Amino acid sequence: MLYKLLIVDDEPMTLKFIKLIIEESDLPIYICDEGENGLEAIELAKKHQPEFLIIDIEMPLMDGLTAAQIIKDTLPNTKIYILTAYGYFSYAQKAIKVKVEDYLLKPLKVETLINILNHGINTSLVEELEQKEINNIRNQIEQLKPIVKKNLIKELLTKEKPDITEIQKFIPAFNWAKFQPLGLLSASIFKNADNQNCNNYDSFLTELDNEIGVELFTGLNNGQVVFLREYSKDIMGKIEEIINRWSKEYKLHCTVAISSITKDESICNSYKEAEEIRKTAVFWGLRGLYCKGDFYRLSFNLSKILEVQRDLYNLLTKENLPLSATYLKKLNSLMLTKHYWYADVLLYSKQVITILLSSLSAVVSANEQTNILLQYERRLQKIANFLELEQLFLEFTEDLASQIHSNIPNQTKQMVNWAIGYINQNYNKDLTLKVMADKLFVSTTYFSRIFKKYAGKGFVNYLQKVRIEQAQKLLLTGKYTVTEVSKRVGFKDPSYFSYVFKKEKNQIPINILKR
Repeated sequence: MLYKLLIVDDEPMTLKFIKLIIEESDLPIYICDEGENGLEAIELAKKHQPEFLIIDIEMPLMDGLTAAQIIKDTLPNTKIYILTAYGYFSYAQKAIKVKVEDYLLKPLKVETLINILNHGINTSLVEELEQKEINNIRNQIEQLKPIVKKNLIKELLTKEKPDITEIQKFIPAFNWAKFQPLGLLSASIFKNADNQNCNNYDSFLTELDNEIGVELFTGLNNGQVVFLREYSKDIMGKIEEIINRWSKEYKLHCTVAISSITKDESICNSYKEAEEIRKTAVFWGLRGLYCKGDFYRLSFNLSKILEVQRDLYNLLTKENLPLSATYLKKLNSLMLTKHYWYADVLLYSKQVITILLSSLSAVVSANEQTNILLQYERRLQKIANFLELEQLFLEFTEDLASQIHSNIPNQTKQMVNWAIGYINQNYNKDLTLKVMADKLFVSTTYFSRIFKKYAGKGFVNYLQKVRIEQAQKLLLTGKYTVTEVSKRVGFKDPSYFSYVFKKEKNQIPINILKR
């Protein structure tokens, strides 16, 4: 059973932060909707009837506590968590009167939110079970099995020494003779050849269970975990048969990783190994069944990296960007021939980028080098396949070339001046970082940095300021409504326009119309 969670906050970053925590938590919760003010909270709560609601206190139109009281009156079983940056006792007193579940302070901690929701889930389960009559208990237990299985697997995968005695208590419920797996399997299934994950995991694993009899399986994030009763050539052969059949019949591509479970190692370590195998196979675009012995370690020879630095730097100083890109492609293709471990490739790539950046000491400060490195490190961590890595290196080469020649700043300054003029004339159009970077034939990363350096503001902040200044002029004419003005200056959402206007001008746009 999945529980519905409604989140209401007028700060987009807070909404994104909570969404990220929920998506990566493996909790049996999904976000049914989002709102930005108290009125939306009431409307969305009535529509979805969520089990959980996280709502901020300070919001436009109606504050969170007022909305929480109205929602609690109509949906008494909804568990409400008040979120605010103001830790005043008066708020806490009012929150107690509303009978909210808890009172959270910003900045919100990941562990705090997970613990609170875990407690809420447990409380909800107890309440549900208490409300059921005895003749429905068996059916309820069956419904809870997937959650129990998921919690069991989480215990096994995250703890070096899980409580096996506690786990053994659940053996009868799952009709196991005993829990003694010898292998652990993790899988990814993609639609056709476009590397898009699909939701056929359960069907695939059910078929696997029917064929070879696995002990426990469930879905975790983008991978699936299966505990095998056996780990043998015969079992691996059957798994490969299923993979091939699925590829032919359903036009799906399966990447499956398998790791052995020994008495000397914990299931947790076997899972880490299986996940690394799966990530590596997916990174190289491989399909089929893979184990540890199918991939190679990538040795980090510093002299070779320095040789790469020298060759590439020489090409870039001669302004030969096409040849530089070809050189990098050849470098990457060498890794492709042996299918090195995913983690090794990322570490090697980071070292190449770090050493290449050191070439810029004459034209770029140490702090700026660090900022560029951190930016590319974050992007490296999100890379899922070899093609994405190749694209990142191409953008890095372009960025590096721009930095090398930045000791002639007039050209860069002219680019930014042109961009400012274009924004001032076209603020009402759909302008994005990518749109502007494409017009100047540079990467978004490079454009973002030079714009902030010479304009004194980030691209988004500058664009919003121009739009709000133009909006104020239109509002003062008294000819247009707030909604019309918001569209005329390039905002798609009038509510968001009002939010930005208030932030820039310290007043809401409707007040200007009333003058």
